[in-house]
Amino acid sequence: MKRSALCPLVLLSFAIACGDSPEAGPNVELLADSNRNGKIDEGDPTEFQNHGTADATRGVIFLANIDDDEGACATKGDTVTLATCNDAADDVINGADDLLDLAPLKIAAWKGAPDDAVATLAVSEAALPNIRLFRPDGEGWVAFDPATTTFTAAEIRSGLELRVEGKDIVRDTEVWDGSVQITLEIKSGAKLLGSDTLALQEAPVIFPSHLDAPEQLYSSNLSFREQKSFTTALTAFSSTLQLPPAIALDPDDTWAQDYFETAYMQMPAATGPHTIRVFIHSANYATWYGNSDTKPVFRPAGDIVFTKFRGPDAAGVLAFDPTHNDEMDSLNSFGNLETIPPYTNGEAKYPLGRVIRGHIPKFHPDLVFEKMVESQAIQPPVYVDTSWLLVGHIDEVISFLPDDSKRGWSLFRADPTAAKKMLDDLVAQGLGETKMHEGMEWTD
Repeated sequence: MKRSALCPLVLLSFAIACGDSPEAGPNVELLADSNRNGKIDEGDPTEFQNHGTADATRGVIFLANIDDDEGACATKGDTVTLATCNDAADDVINGADDLLDLAPLKIAAWKGAPDDAVATLAVSEAALPNIRLFRPDGEGWVAFDPATTTFTAAEIRSGLELRVEGKDIVRDTEVWDGSVQITLEIKSGAKLLGSDTLALQEAPVIFPSHLDAPEQLYSSNLSFREQKSFTTALTAFSSTLQLPPAIALDPDDTWAQDYFETAYMQMPAATGPHTIRVFIHSANYATWYGNSDTKPVFRPAGDIVFTKFRGPDAAGVLAFDPTHNDEMDSLNSFGNLETIPPYTNGEAKYPLGRVIRGHIPKFHPDLVFEKMVESQAIQPPVYVDTSWLLVGHIDEVISFLPDDSKRGWSLFRADPTAAKKMLDDLVAQGLGETKMHEGMEWTD
C-alpha cells in the first residue's frame, strides 16, 4: 500500500497516519494507534479512516518519558542537576514498567518483499533531537538512529515492532511543537517500492481544574497549632472521601499550594489511559530563598518534586529564567496558577479548561515558565491584572465551584468594593473608633 507523504493537523488533533485506502501492490505501512483504543489494529479499517483529517478523538499520541520507573534518580543535589534525571536521560529501557511509557509503532509485514528490499525511516528535522526510537534486538530493546539504520528483507517480511519516547515535554513551540512525522521507505536498489508517513503528537501536560475529582490531598507538616489542626481535619476529610491519607509535607514552608503544582500526561493503552503524573517545581528563584543578598537560589521546598514525588509514572519538571526579576518572583508561586473548568464560549471550546494567572506586561511571572505553559496549547492561558494585590496571586481573588448552572460551575470572586462598604456601614453605625485585629501585627 502506498500512502501520501504528509497530511495536515487541525485544532486539537494529536496525530494521524496519512494515506489512501488499501490497494493492490507492495504492503508499505507504518502503523500506530491512530484510533486511540490502546493497541495497533492491523487490518482494522478504523485505523485508516479519514487519514487526511485530524480531530480531538483520533491520532497517535506518545509521552515524554520523564518519570523514574526504577527509582534510580538521586534525591540529593542542586535543583538544576536533580531536574535533569529521568528515564529519557539515557538510551535504554529502564525495566518493564518503562516500556509501558513508550508508544508502539509497527512496520507492517510484507510477505512478498523482494530479497534485496531495504527499509529506512526518516524523522522530521525539528522532532529528531526530541524523540528516541527503539527496536527489538533479540533479548530486549535497543535505541537506534534512523539516519543510519536499515531494515532487512527478512524483517520487512515478518514485520517489525518499534517504540517511541519523547525526551522532554514541549517547552517552546517555536523550537518544537511536539509534532513528529516519521516516513517509512522501502527500496529495491535505487527503486522506491513504496512509502508511508505517520504523524504523531507528544501528549501535553494538563493541569486539573477544581471540578476534577481529587485523588490525593497534601498539607504542610509544621508544628504550630493552627497547622496541626488543619492537617488533622484534612486527614479526616481524606478518609471521608475514601482517598489515601493526606500527605504531610516535610519542607519548612507553610505554603504547600505555592511551591509545587500537580499535572499529568496521558496516552491510550489497552487497559485504559496510561498516565504519568507531573509534579512541577515553582519558578521561585530569588536572593531571599538563600543566605546571600546577591546570589539567587530556588525556593528550597520546591525540590520535593524530585526528592519525594518523582518515581514510577511520576515526573518532576523545572522551567525558569535565571534572569527573571526578583521583584516579580511572588507571581511564580502556584497560588498564581489556577485552571478554569471546561467551558464553551461561542464557537470556542475548551474541553479541558484554561489556565488562569495574574500577569500584565509590567508585573508578570517568569516568562520561560509562561512559555512552557502556553506551549502545551490545549489549555491556552487567560491573564488577569493582579498588580493591585500585595502578593499578586490569582487564587486570592477568584475560585471555581460546581453548581447547577449551564456550565456546571460558577466563578467566585473577591469584591473589594463590597468589603469597603461593609466597613463604611460600620462607621455609619457609630463603630468607627472600634479597633479591629487587636493584638495582631502587619507582616512585610
